[in-house]
Parts: sequence; C-alpha cells; structure tokens
Amino acid sequence: MARINNFRPQEPPSQQPPVLVRYLRSEFERITQWVIGGVFAQLALYVAKGYGGIANTQQEPSADWGLGWTVVDGWNINVVNEPVSVTQDQANNGLSIDRGGIWVINLLFAVQHDESQQGRYTTLEMRDETNNETLLSFLLYTARNVGGTSFSGSFLIDLPPENNGKFLSWRVGGGSFYTNVVYNNLEFTVTSASEIQDL
Repeated sequence: MARINNFRPQEPPSQQPPVLVRYLRSEFERITQWVIGGVFAQLALYVAKGYGGIANTQQEPSADWGLGWTVVDGWNINVVNEPVSVTQDQANNGLSIDRGGIWVINLLFAVQHDESQQGRYTTLEMRDETNNETLLSFLLYTARNVGGTSFSGSFLIDLPPENNGKFLSWRVGGGSFYTNVVYNNLEFTVTSASEIQDL
C-alpha cells in the first residue's frame, strides 16, 4: 500500500461572505444613502403646507378707541373651509398656529369713525396670547377731518417648534381717542413659508 507523504488537512471554511457579496452590500448601502440624501435635498425645495384665516364681511361696531386696548373683533367667516396646521377661532378673535416654522402673516384692516379737527394716531398690535407678548406693532395715523383708517400688509414671523398652538390676535389702542368706530373690512390670514423638514 502506497504511503501518502504529502497529505495536508484542509483549511477551515472562511467565516466572511464572498467578495462579491461584500461588494454588493457596500454598494447597496452607498446607493441607499445617496437616494435618501437626494430625497431630503428635494424636500428642502418645497414648502410645508399650512394655511388658514378669518375675516369680516359686514359692518361691525367696535368699542371706542383710546389709551386703553380694544381687541379687534367682529370676525364672522372662516377664510378656508379646510385649514391646515391652523385653527380658525372666530369666537376668540384669532388664529392658533399648530406648527412651528416661518409663517407669513397677512392683515387687511379698514374702519370708519367720527372725524376730528386734529390729526390722530393709534397703535395696532398682533399679540401672542399664549405667551402674553406683542409680536408686531404699527402706528396708524389719521389726518384731521378724515372719517376712516385703513391698513394692510404682509409680514414674516418665526415660530419655534416649542410654540406649537400659539394663539394670535390683534388689538388697537395706546393712542388718540376715536369714537363711533365700525369695522368695514377685516381679513387675517397665515400661510406657511417653511421648507419641509422631515417625511
């Protein structure tokens, strides 16, 4: 019987996956990260949906204006039938923004009142009723012998995420005396201007 002198035991099988499998795994992970990064880069180009508003479509008497503050009331319709991230609260004379971010505030404000022989002014403020602070403030001037005052504008505000549910309203005061005030036209709307942050 021939003697086998060159016998060597086999090496144990490798515990690593074959080279091709490792390569495919790394490529899959790389492509997945690339796709996810691209998706979020594209999302950053789009604005997160959010809108709502309240308005007044009929003449509505107001309390007289003076040094004290009067809440702007008389809102009688919702601007949007199905608001998104906004609660339209006519009863409490304002809007609740239910998500942080950059928001565009739009206000149309037109009133009539008694004339005066002197020029007058009043202050129009947008209030954060949740935190009891003023976010926007404007001086409105009325020339003498003029029986109406109006204002319109759009403004950006930045609401941190922790301020979800912030309730916003308007008030007038801190100035001259106005009598027989009647709201002729009011519209208060908000629109989200923030990019989408997550899926």
